Amino acid sequence: MQATSFPYQYPVKVVFHDLDAMRHVNNVVYLIYLESARIEFLNQMLGLETVESAPVILGDMYVRYHSPAVYPEELIVGLGISRFGTKSFDIVYQIDAETDGRTILTAKTTLVTFDYDQQRTIPIPAPFRATVEAFQQGWHFD
Repeated sequence: MQATSFPYQYPVKVVFHDLDAMRHVNNVVYLIYLESARIEFLNQMLGLETVESAPVILGDMYVRYHSPAVYPEELIVGLGISRFGTKSFDIVYQIDAETDGRTILTAKTTLVTFDYDQQRTIPIPAPFRATVEAFQQGWHFD
């Protein structure tokens, strides 16, 4: 599977300050790439006016590194929601190098729907789920 086969794609250009002493993208920077893609996706799906109004909290993250990215590569972060539960959902990701298509990273996060005012989990809002399902048009992660 390529990042471009995911329902949502987010472009990233590697900039010099993303590099570590080994002259490739530092492992922590990839988490920022994932977060940026996730926030843009959620903004689009939820129609948020501010990031602070997102009713989610990160519950879990798994990352597997496959190949280093270097300056000045252009990357594609592909993502999609692979599972809906009652109060949580999983997002799967793949980052590929745009030039040669090699896989840089695969990842999965579990997000929990959360009411920050009441400091408790809440059921996934039905409109959010419906919007995602319509957007993903039957896409599923194998």
